[in-house]
Amino acid sequence: MNQSQRITKNLFAGGLSTALGGVLQLAAIVIIARGVKVSDFGAYSLMLSFAFVLERMADSGLNSILMRDMAVAPERVSELLGGALTLTVPYILAASLVMVAIIPFFHFDLRFSILTAIMGFARLEHVFIGCYGAVLLSREDYELHAIGFVLHKLVLLALVLAALMLGTGLDGVVIAHALSIIPPWILFHWLVVTRYARPKLKFDLKLWKYLIRESIPLGGTSVLRLIAEQADVMVLGAIAGTVAAGLFSGPSRMANGLRYFPQALVIALFPMYSRKAADSSSQGDLSVAYQRGVKAFVVMGFPLALVFLARPEVLTVSLLGAKYQPAIPAMRLMGVTVWLIFASAPYLLLMTALGLQRFLFVSTAAALALRLALDVALVPRMGFLGPCVAMNVSEGLLLAAWVVCMWRAGYPLSLFEMLWRPCVATALMWALLRVIGTHSLAVLAPVFVVAFALYLGILYLLGAFSEAEIAQFREGMRFVRPFIEQWTGRTTHPRSQVL
Repeated sequence: MNQSQRITKNLFAGGLSTALGGVLQLAAIVIIARGVKVSDFGAYSLMLSFAFVLERMADSGLNSILMRDMAVAPERVSELLGGALTLTVPYILAASLVMVAIIPFFHFDLRFSILTAIMGFARLEHVFIGCYGAVLLSREDYELHAIGFVLHKLVLLALVLAALMLGTGLDGVVIAHALSIIPPWILFHWLVVTRYARPKLKFDLKLWKYLIRESIPLGGTSVLRLIAEQADVMVLGAIAGTVAAGLFSGPSRMANGLRYFPQALVIALFPMYSRKAADSSSQGDLSVAYQRGVKAFVVMGFPLALVFLARPEVLTVSLLGAKYQPAIPAMRLMGVTVWLIFASAPYLLLMTALGLQRFLFVSTAAALALRLALDVALVPRMGFLGPCVAMNVSEGLLLAAWVVCMWRAGYPLSLFEMLWRPCVATALMWALLRVIGTHSLAVLAPVFVVAFALYLGILYLLGAFSEAEIAQFREGMRFVRPFIEQWTGRTTHPRSQVL
C-alpha cells in the first residue's frame, strides 16, 4: 500500500468513525437535553466544559508529540510510550489538585460539586488511553483507532439511555461518562502490547525534559483552545444564568460536535506532515500537501455551515425540541463557527510538525483574551447571542494569524483562487435550500444530499480540482484491495517490521 492509498484508507476510517461517533454523541446530547431540565442541562454543560479543560491540562500536548515523534522514529515506540505514561501521573495529580481548588468557585451545592468532581475524573481517564491511541495513529492503523473511538461513543449512549430510563437524571448521566471509557481503554492497551511493543515504564528524566519542552506550548495551546470553546458557557452562566447557558449550549455543542470530523481527518495527515517537516529536502512536497489540505477542509466546510445558516429552525426544533426555539438565532450564527472550525482544522498539527508550537500558544492566548473581553461586553446587551459573535470574531482573527505565520514560514496560500469557486457553488446550494422550504428534518436531509451533489458538480465544472489532484484521488481510492490483502494475509505486525 503506497502513501496515497494509506492516507485515503486512514481518511476513510477516520471520517467514517467520526461520522458514526458524531451521530452517537449527538444522539446522547439530544437525549440528555430532552431528558433533563434546561437548568440541569446548563449545569451539565458547565461540568463538561470544566472537565474538558482538566483533560487538556493533564494531557499537555503529549499525545500529539508522541504521534509526531513515533511517526518519524517508529523504533522508539516502547521508550516514548513508557516515558509518556509515567509522565502523565504527575500531570493528572496536578490537574486533580486544580479541580479540587476550583470547584468551590462554581457555588454549586454538595450534590453538583460531587458530580463535577466525578465528571472531572471521568475525563482524566482519557489521558492514558490517548497515549496508547497515539501509537495506533503514528503507525497509521486508523481502522483500529476508529473501532475504539466508536466503541466509546456507543457505550456512552447506551449508559446514558439506561440512566435516564432508570430515572437517575443528571446523576446517572455523569456516572455514564465515567464508565464509558473503560472498554476502549482495555482494547487500546491490548492492541498496542500485542501488535507493537510493551511500554518500558520508567522515570527517565532526560526523556521527561524533552517531552515537557516540546509538549507544554502545544498543551497550553490546547488548553487555551478548549477554554476558548467553553468560556462562553461559563461567562454566560455567571452573568445571565443557567437557562441562558442552556439555550446557548444546545446550538454551540451541536456546532462544536462537528469539530471531531475535521480533527479526525487531519490526524490522518499528521504522520506524513511530520516526516516531510523532518526532512529538509521535502519543503516543496509539504507546501503542496499544505495547500491541498487547507483547500479540502475549506471545501468541506461550506455546505455544512450552510445548513446552520439556511435552516437553523429545523435543526433547533427537530433536534433539541420546542423549548429551545428561542435559540434559533444562535443556531444561525453557528454556521459561521462551523466554517471556521473546518478552515482552521489543519493548522494545529501542521504547525506542530514544523515546530511552531510557541506561536500557536501566543496567538491562541491573544484570541482567548479577546473572546473573553467580547463575552463580558456583549452578554449584558445581547444575552446568549453575545458569545456567538465573540466566538466568530476571535476565531476568525486567529485563523488569519495562523495563515500569516505559515506564509512567513515559506508556505503561502492563494486565498482568492481557493475561495471563489466554493463561494459560487455555495450560493447556488443556498438558493436550492431556500426554494425548497421545509420544517421537517426528515425532508431536509435528502434535500441536503441533492444540494451537496449539486455543490460538488459545480466545483468540478468550475475547475476547482486539478488533474493532479484528481489522479491522486483515484490512486488513493484503490486502497481497498491492498487493505484486504493486508488483513487476510496476516493478522499481526511482526515487530521486526514495525520496530
